[in-house]
Amino acid sequence: MMISERRRFFIMALVWNCVLVWFQSNVLAMVHHEFPNPRWPGGRYRCIITTKAFPIARRDTNPVCDCGMIQLRRIVGGTETEINEYVFMASLIDLVIDVHWCGASIISTRYALTAAHCITRRKNSLSLLVGDHNLKEDFETDTAKLHSLEDFIVHPNYGQWYSGNDIAIVKTTTPIEFNINVGPICLPYRYTDKDFSGEVVTAMGWGRYLAGGPTSDVLRAVNLTIVTQQRCQEYYSQKHNLTIAIPQICSFETGKDACNFDSGGPLVWFDTTNTNRYQLLGIISYAPGCATDAPAVNTRVTSYVSWILNKTPERRRFFIMALVWNCVLVWFQSNVLAMVHHESFPIARRDTNPDCDCGRIQLRRIVGGTETKVNEYVFMAAMIDMDRKILWCGATIISTRYAVTAAHCIVQRASTNYGLLVGDHSLSQGQETQSAKLHLIEDFNVHESYNSRTQENDIAIIRTTTAIEFNMNVGPICLPYRYTNVDFSGAVVTALGWGSVYYTGPTSDTLQAVNLTIVNKQRCQSAYTEPNQIIFNTQICSYQTGKDSCTFDSGGPLAWFDNFNTFRFQLLGVISYGQACATDAPAVNTRVTNYVSWILNETPEATYCFP
Repeated sequence: MMISERRRFFIMALVWNCVLVWFQSNVLAMVHHEFPNPRWPGGRYRCIITTKAFPIARRDTNPVCDCGMIQLRRIVGGTETEINEYVFMASLIDLVIDVHWCGASIISTRYALTAAHCITRRKNSLSLLVGDHNLKEDFETDTAKLHSLEDFIVHPNYGQWYSGNDIAIVKTTTPIEFNINVGPICLPYRYTDKDFSGEVVTAMGWGRYLAGGPTSDVLRAVNLTIVTQQRCQEYYSQKHNLTIAIPQICSFETGKDACNFDSGGPLVWFDTTNTNRYQLLGIISYAPGCATDAPAVNTRVTSYVSWILNKTPERRRFFIMALVWNCVLVWFQSNVLAMVHHESFPIARRDTNPDCDCGRIQLRRIVGGTETKVNEYVFMAAMIDMDRKILWCGATIISTRYAVTAAHCIVQRASTNYGLLVGDHSLSQGQETQSAKLHLIEDFNVHESYNSRTQENDIAIIRTTTAIEFNMNVGPICLPYRYTNVDFSGAVVTALGWGSVYYTGPTSDTLQAVNLTIVNKQRCQSAYTEPNQIIFNTQICSYQTGKDSCTFDSGGPLAWFDNFNTFRFQLLGVISYGQACATDAPAVNTRVTNYVSWILNETPEATYCFP
């Protein structure tokens, strides 16, 4: 398809998207429907049969929109969390007595949810602290910020703490800045009819270790189980003559619980079925003591999604203006900027799935060339020689059917002799992760200008026979659309692989990672003095004393964590060659920023995240 045709269809699609969103936001709120429309990707827009208008969930048009994000997996057993692990967690601080008063959960750039009983008598003294971990120290994270509060919205039917409707919304005076350490929790739009009995949830807060004890300086988390309404009602009827209302949800785990000053904080559930994100199921409300034989009672957030949306309105005029401006901006980026680069650059196909999320990791990077955590780098894959049952090369997942590797790994080789292994960690074991799967390969696509003598254009695309299933442990890396003109000298990148642990040594059984620094072309060229050793502009060099990629790491990624815009890993390089391993010569890699156009042209049916 010529670029002019791409523009025509792209603009038509954008205009239609504006009309569709306006229709969803204005007309469908008056419609009754029992199930999510399968044509809406991910079912994010949902209407419920009621006798009143249910507001349509307002989808954030910001391409960096990402709710429910965490940086580390949940910690079981009631222990201290990692710093900024739960990015949606906030604290209501009483500035008059200078203490943590209640927990809260960020739901948007201006709003957080808490318990009504937390704010009914303290509205004039509370502020919202986001991005913090240790309330007594200020050096462990630089994203902590205290926001003054502009408004408090208590549910109109809230009466006493035990009577239900214990939910409130706080509005900040200034927007909360989202970044890698601060972001929103997902509201459970999809699950308004789900009971959740038996599901494991995580409660968190800075509250007391035990009833009457001291509060915690650091954020703590504990896993609890949702118990049935019947079991919860039986206890409270017999012991306290209280009624458990339908909009309440009870949790219990022997010897574990939320406690005083945890009120208002979240009960979060990790949705492995659809979104692979944390959903806000409950708001901590009350219990008789802490970690007794009584289930804790929480506000069931699924019963209040409609109320939350009604009380946090976006004015439609500004919402539609934002959509129109987004259309203009995307058209400008796709048409004008391509002409500035003097090339026919295909429009990046942005995945319309609202759960689209590339470059995600489950744990922070490990520095020093050590074993990664299991499924830490979800985009990492291995090319397996099916005949010899050995690792052949590394590869990087870029979409549900494609991975990128080095051309020298596959040139003049039959695709039927190789498989693509995704979601694995230890190549000799099968019990450390349930996500490992070996995909047969349908086709190899080597760059048409690959030169095996100079290793110029050392890049290739692998197409799997069946679709790669994305989940919590398997997903794509981001292609560096934004950074085609950036040099990256001095940037720190992470190289990954199961390759040799030293030159001519054995390969690693488990995935290894090492941090390297990008060096400029001049320094790199000075280490390669043979006539055919030319460092091309389409290559990028990396170096760190005593650290390197090595044999069988070829084809694997140089991943760069983008702290400026996307807060995701970007694929900067494909490991190509070097002088042995960890010598004084930089390693040479294929510079992926020069091949984004080629990748898009060679994968015409694929969709990509464009965060």
